[in-house]
Parts: sequence; structure tokens; C-alpha cells
Amino acid sequence: MTTPRSPALIVRRASPDDLVPALELLKVLGVSRAVVAANWDHYLVLVNAAHVVSGLVGLEVRGTAGVVRSVAVEPSARGRGQGRRLIEAVRARARRERLTDLFLVTYTQRDFYARLRFSPVSVDDCPDEVVTTLSFQQADVSAGWFMHCPLSPSPRPGKVHRTR
Repeated sequence: MTTPRSPALIVRRASPDDLVPALELLKVLGVSRAVVAANWDHYLVLVNAAHVVSGLVGLEVRGTAGVVRSVAVEPSARGRGQGRRLIEAVRARARRERLTDLFLVTYTQRDFYARLRFSPVSVDDCPDEVVTTLSFQQADVSAGWFMHCPLSPSPRPGKVHRTR
């Protein structure tokens, strides 16, 4: 007897039709929803073939830095690399927008982000453009971690980059 495969999940730019299901997911997970709705055009979603939202991530651009926001994956999709896929997708988007650094605030997932090349950083070492975002302004410094990931430029398609 074989176990049924779960439908393939893809990451894509969020559409207006994705907002209500995404807000429901955040409600179930106990994550704040107000800022997500106000900045929906900056989000990516993880959806199945039926376009059911199973996860999301936001990217707020501030100068040459990006603030990663509201990374969420529904419980039934966890443990299968979907959070990693969302972070990799937001990292690729940040590179396309020529950002040099990503920042985030986390309260419970420090080890997860560390595996994805984010390092703890003092808020004093974050650029002013990042510190003034709502995510950082509302952060409980005593309970959370500020994290940073430098972005290396991605090579242009069709170009060969050689090192000496």
C-alpha cells in the first residue's frame, strides 16, 4: 500500500484573492494580521494546485535592505522544507531588487533562520531604514532576536563568472 502524495506546492507573488485565506492562516497561527493586509502587495504565497494558501512571507524594501515579515507555514505543511522555500524565494526577490541585506525579528525560530544563513545582530548594528520599520519598532527586544543575512549578488543568466 502506498501513501498518497500531497499536492505540489509552489511559491508565487500574492494576489488580492489570496489575502483572505492568508489572514485566516495567520489567525489560526496566532500571528498579527493588520500589517500584512496593509502591505499585501509585498508578499509571496505558498499554494497548492487548487490555489489554497499554505504559507506566506513578506519583504519590505528599505533602501538597499529588506525586512522579512510574517513567515508562516500551515501546520500540515511544516517539516517538509516549505519555510526554507519561502525564505529562498524572498531572498531571490531581494536579489532581483538589488538589495544587499535582509533583516528580520524572530521570537521562536532563531535556529531555523540560523540554518538559512541569518545571524543574530544588535539593533544598534541595523541601518536606520530597518530600525524605523514597524516590525522593529514593535519588537520586544528582551524576548526576540534581530537577525541579519548579507546577500551576495546573483550572477546574470548566461554570464560566466570566473574567480582568480
